[in-house]
Amino acid sequence: MAFKHVLKLSSINAFIDDNKIIKRGENALESSHVKKMEFDSDLQIIRGEVFAKATCICPRGIKCHHIAALALFGHYHISVTDKACAWNAPPKPKDGPVKCAEELYPPKPYTALEGGVPEASINRLKERLRSFGNTVGFTWLLNEESINPLENRFAIIEEIISSKDFLEATDKVSVFRQKCAVDDHSIKDIAATTTGQVSNEKWFLVRKFRLTASNFGAIIAACQRNRFPVSLFKTLLAIQWGRTHEKDALDHLKSNYNLNIRPTGVWLSNSGLLGASPDGLIDEEEAIVEVKCPYSLRNDQLSEKLKNLNKYIIFYDDEGNLMLNTNHNYYHQIQGALHILKKEKCYLCIYTLKETIVTIIEFDDSWKENLSVLENFYIKQYLPKLLEN
Repeated sequence: MAFKHVLKLSSINAFIDDNKIIKRGENALESSHVKKMEFDSDLQIIRGEVFAKATCICPRGIKCHHIAALALFGHYHISVTDKACAWNAPPKPKDGPVKCAEELYPPKPYTALEGGVPEASINRLKERLRSFGNTVGFTWLLNEESINPLENRFAIIEEIISSKDFLEATDKVSVFRQKCAVDDHSIKDIAATTTGQVSNEKWFLVRKFRLTASNFGAIIAACQRNRFPVSLFKTLLAIQWGRTHEKDALDHLKSNYNLNIRPTGVWLSNSGLLGASPDGLIDEEEAIVEVKCPYSLRNDQLSEKLKNLNKYIIFYDDEGNLMLNTNHNYYHQIQGALHILKKEKCYLCIYTLKETIVTIIEFDDSWKENLSVLENFYIKQYLPKLLEN
């Protein structure tokens, strides 16, 4: 193992710039998910393979924990002796006329397949990629172009803050609020169009630069303390997704509770500043579904692990009663979704490899005051940071 490292930890941290991604990369490295690594000393490039089950949180090239794992692997296994020596430089070319690549290496006539690729084969490839259930990077290139683009039916925040009207406005906040606002019909339309979540590129488009329910707890806590650390804005300005065992948990709910769960997309508040993406809807009961698959508890028996673990969203007290932690971030996420979607209750499903616990969380009318707290935070704290970036 190398001791004088070519790839410094400080460089990895500066490049990834997200502690959660780096921690997940460390977990992947410790779990031997890095299958292969090659270091090109001339180009200073690392190539490798990381176990990913055909799914990744960065279908459009955003940094992810797979990149972090490979970089950390390189930190520990690339030595200064692997680099080419500074004096080992190639001889300088002799002076002469400069030629372009086509002149130096004229292309040869070549066709990989005679007659091209049959349309049926292309369609089979598309269907095979879609069958994975989660986003595979190549599927972004294969999606059909929308005849009626979502962009024409609702306001994209990135376009609003770069529009001429906004940039030239004297009262930018009023213009911003006016352009972000959506009516009830548009809210339902957007939710239907973004169904599929991470497998639907429009889902990312709607969520971008909006406060979504998964962040409500951290924001409310920051507002209560009146302290807004830089790390909070870094989290809000990054898009992070994870759906490893969500399908298993939904299948458990359907089979064991006889529930008809309908997939859904992003639901926006009327202000257009807040959003929620529940993992499913149960129309017959005016309910939503939220699935949690905690990595730290993946191999534990939940009923044992949650005894007096009062820091989690649910826990068992001394008498064996299942209790709800209303201070947990997941509680704020669920209440935020219930208020935005105007639903009565949430089926919370906590899934591990050994046990699954399902509990119902009811709509809490007293929580609604947090909606104005979140919207004020967006306008007074988040929007200025967004414009700076």
